[in-house]
Amino acid sequence: MNKIIYIITLIFFISCARKGDEIYSTAFDKKPKGVKVLNSLDAVVPIMDYAVMIHFIAPKEEIERISNGFETKEFSGYPSSGVNGVPEDWISEENINSCTLYEKISDNGRHTEQLYIDCKNGEALYVSYY
Repeated sequence: MNKIIYIITLIFFISCARKGDEIYSTAFDKKPKGVKVLNSLDAVVPIMDYAVMIHFIAPKEEIERISNGFETKEFSGYPSSGVNGVPEDWISEENINSCTLYEKISDNGRHTEQLYIDCKNGEALYVSYY
């Protein structure tokens, strides 16, 4: 019986996952037409899913708008196993190492948002986690 309840609960949470455009709009208040969401991952199941991630391409004006309020951080690169759990097939280690890291910490240090911007091929990555 517990397995059935677990499976039903899991199906419910998975069906609640937001699409990339909706995640982008929630994170940045709106999604202009020039933004192309390439990949997204929503935090659907509490405890198991610790982060919201968006992989996208955006015009320079939009990058300036969304990075407002973030601080530039020292970026020393991450291993090819992924950036804070970002799937490896989203962005290569070479491209992520060409990014500028912007970070915003809120909720008394419990909520971190990171933007990896100006990657070699124009990609950007947003990671938000508690």
